[in-house]
Amino acid sequence: RDGRLKYGYKASVSAFRNYLFLADNGGRLQCVDMNTLRLLYVVDLGGEADASVVVEEDGRDGTIYLYAVSQTREQIPGLPEGWGYCSFKKIDGFSGKVIWEKKQVSYVDADIDRTGSKSTPHVGSGAIGDLVICAYYGAGLPREDADGEQSYVLGGCLVAYDKRTGDEVWRVEQEGLGDYFASPLVIYSTRGNAYLVACDRLGFVRLYNARKGTQLGEALNLGARIDGTPVAFENYIVIGTKGNAAGQGAKLYGLKIE
Repeated sequence: RDGRLKYGYKASVSAFRNYLFLADNGGRLQCVDMNTLRLLYVVDLGGEADASVVVEEDGRDGTIYLYAVSQTREQIPGLPEGWGYCSFKKIDGFSGKVIWEKKQVSYVDADIDRTGSKSTPHVGSGAIGDLVICAYYGAGLPREDADGEQSYVLGGCLVAYDKRTGDEVWRVEQEGLGDYFASPLVIYSTRGNAYLVACDRLGFVRLYNARKGTQLGEALNLGARIDGTPVAFENYIVIGTKGNAAGQGAKLYGLKIE
């Protein structure tokens, strides 16, 4: 469409039984039967897909659901210059039917950048079994200019959606490069609570109540950009950072949540 790479895959594949799900650089979600290698359906995600598709089995509905995010594809008429939409979709995994779609304003430049979401969503369980949490980068945070007109500033946001309806339950916003390449990590306690660990590109680590979206304690500054998703074991998490302009090289940090 615009000379940029449209073929190939950045996201890992996902699978359920004999169903294989692939999200590609052209914004296509393909479902393949691994027994026959037959293409069963294709869903347009609305833009390039860098994040893996999440599969959730739902015994009540007798199906599986897919959660897939994209990046911006193009400038959208009606939005200020430089802004488009990325999409977050819930899809019936057996039929390819889109159950709901949520759009997030995000920055787009045909020659340079596309933004939206590179992060794999977290499909909640237990205390947040009704929620799915998504992280965005280069998001358009709504503001009013001096004339009272709608405008946007660049930033990042964490958003929790109701699984069944797609309604927004809570949102956390940060201006500037406090946005997210790392996927949201949720830790579940033996008492049934859910805690969200969010790592941003400014190098800050924050802990949230995943039910309410409220921050717990102060942010921890690791001093260098965090692109990768942290990993957890019990109440310990390991986070990797990139180097920075001051000459600090990439590092691994082990943190304990108390």
